[in-house]
Formats: sequence, C-alpha cells, structure tokens
Amino acid sequence: MSLVIRGIQLNSYEFFSHFCPLGAPLALAPFLVLVELVRFTVRPLTLAVRLAANMTAGHIVLSLLGISCSALCVSFSSYSILVLGVGLLYYLFEVGVGIIQAYIFILLIRMYFDEHPSKG
Repeated sequence: MSLVIRGIQLNSYEFFSHFCPLGAPLALAPFLVLVELVRFTVRPLTLAVRLAANMTAGHIVLSLLGISCSALCVSFSSYSILVLGVGLLYYLFEVGVGIIQAYIFILLIRMYFDEHPSKG
C-alpha cells in the first residue's frame, strides 16, 4: 500500500495514466479504466491468497504425516521407519517450496515496484 501511496504522491498523472492505455478509443475509456482498476486491486489479493493456501496445504500434510508417524512409532513396526523417512523427505520438499515461494513473492513485488512511478 505504501508503494501505491508513494506513486500517487510523486507523480499522480503517470500513476493514473496506467488505468487507460495510450491509443484506446475514447468510447471504451470508462470500461478500460474500470477493468484496470479491478486488476490493480485484485492482483495483490490473489497473491496473498495463493501464498496462504500453499503454506496452509503444506502444514496440513506435514501434520497428517506427523500424526500417522507418531501412531506407527508407538507400535515400533517396520512401517514407522518408512513413514518417518517419508515425513522427513516431505519436510525437505516443503522447505524447497518455501524458498521458491519467497523467490516468486520477491519477483512479483519487484514487478509491482517497476510499474509505479518513482520520479517527481
């Protein structure tokens, strides 16, 4: 939000000019402004929902693996080592997914930052 406010403060004309593309027919301008405004407001929300869903799904699967591992480890069966190994591998996979999600998040923030005016 601070990026948007700062963009409006520095150069409001350039900031608002993104909502109506250059060369667009005048009759379509109100519709294009509405579409671009919806895109502008929805994009950060969809990023947040996607990141939250990915993190939640990973934690749910890790919890289910932990519950099944603790239930099997009590009986000391040969499957407990297998479940523990699968849980450890899945945990390492989730760490990798977290690193990729962080990279995507930073990349998208950089793209959003590049779209906003930064000169007065």
